[in-house]
Amino acid sequence: MARTNKIGIDYFPFDVDFFNDEKIEFTSARFGIKGEIIAIRLLCKIYRNGYYTDWNEDESTLLAKRAGDGITPSLVSDIVNELVKRGFFNKSLLDRFKILTSKGIQTRYFEATKRYKQVDVIRDFLLVDVSEIENVNINEINVNINSNDDNINTQKKRKENKINNNTSLELFPENEDNLDKTVVDSGEFLKYISDFNAIRGKGRYKPIDKAKKQFNERLREGFTPAQMLQALKNALQDEFHIKTKFKFLTPEFFTRADKLDKFLNANDAPLQEQDETKPKLGVGEYLRPDGTRTYGSGNTTIPYDAPPRPSDAWWWNAGLNQWNM
Repeated sequence: MARTNKIGIDYFPFDVDFFNDEKIEFTSARFGIKGEIIAIRLLCKIYRNGYYTDWNEDESTLLAKRAGDGITPSLVSDIVNELVKRGFFNKSLLDRFKILTSKGIQTRYFEATKRYKQVDVIRDFLLVDVSEIENVNINEINVNINSNDDNINTQKKRKENKINNNTSLELFPENEDNLDKTVVDSGEFLKYISDFNAIRGKGRYKPIDKAKKQFNERLREGFTPAQMLQALKNALQDEFHIKTKFKFLTPEFFTRADKLDKFLNANDAPLQEQDETKPKLGVGEYLRPDGTRTYGSGNTTIPYDAPPRPSDAWWWNAGLNQWNM
């Protein structure tokens, strides 16, 4: 019998400042120690399953039964809602797919499973970039939403297409009428795709909504299509991408802010001008209208002179005046 790939992990890192995280502090302020217990139990449940867990009324009932100590299903639901409100879990994925997960959870999961032979993931559930994690196998989902009961059917469709040298391509359909009209109405975006294909040299990539959305976001930030194409040229010289036969280099890849910045820097290409009067912001950080520095849901104020946030897995510890993960 073939051995199945291990999905969950047996243990996960638990930060000593977990209870000082504002997300947990707010939950504890409302629900006391029961809120903390449910949060920890949910983390155990998620990591046992992988990087997410399904969440619905039945799951709430079972968790309440297992937790005991007078904890009711309605109390569990209220605690989860508070955790979602505070950004401990991702609200968008809960609303759309009825799952509990977060960027921090996924970051720790992929770090813990980097020695696994293969890690199967669902693209629409991802909150982190896995393009450079070699053991990740991305699957698509087919979502059918029944308007009467809001049931969501999730089905793995396929592995990424492998063409020639295992190069993953988003190919043009033979009939151009099959293209999403919300994509083909952008001449500048289509020119970017065409120029990308000319530089990339193998296969013909199709426009996709996600890439177009990110493309427009980068334009609004001041980047140009020429810079995105320059980032592609630089990445073609990158040792990792040469080793992986360029399978991650898609048009969507270079419309991501972090990848664009990374590969432009690789060749000292001109970037947006940095306002020296503003602090250098890290991953997920931004300035409020009043100029104060924050991140995530905006509930935490970061000192102006603090170092940049290293990644989405890190949170600001006001007591120690430093980033923690």
